[in-house]
Amino acid sequence: MNASPSNRAREVFQNKVAPQLEFNNGALRKRLAKGAVNLGNGAVRYPVDVPRLDSFFTALSCGVVFKSCGSALPENYKVKNIYHCLEGNSSPFLTAIENGIDSFYSGEPMALMEFGDPGAKNERIYTVKVFGIPGFGSSITVVHEFFGKFKVTSMLTHKLVMKSS
Repeated sequence: MNASPSNRAREVFQNKVAPQLEFNNGALRKRLAKGAVNLGNGAVRYPVDVPRLDSFFTALSCGVVFKSCGSALPENYKVKNIYHCLEGNSSPFLTAIENGIDSFYSGEPMALMEFGDPGAKNERIYTVKVFGIPGFGSSITVVHEFFGKFKVTSMLTHKLVMKSS
């Protein structure tokens, strides 16, 4: 969990998620435990299905965009997700870029880049900020944060289409 005992994430996990781990003969618990590495001091490293996370955060980002402006994300956008709280085998160069992106998008959007407000209801659980020129005038960045702990930056890049003559 990597959350303090007073953190809402721990409470939600214990009350909502932990009981679910025993359904279907503990299938979810067994799936989570497969490949887990005990790091000592109660910490455990779990393998993560990144393509599955990508699918979820791409869909969530598209929903956030729709809620922000009332229009679906155009097809000429490509989505890339950055998981700031996951550890991996990234190069120091890539890690530095991801840290820079995290830092750059840690504040509020400038007036020019206020794409819209998706109206997230429970900010103790989930906060979201959307950066981009309204009306799909630019690429869009969506910053998701769960329980003030798990942060994902979704970069929705506007792909330029070259017209041939």
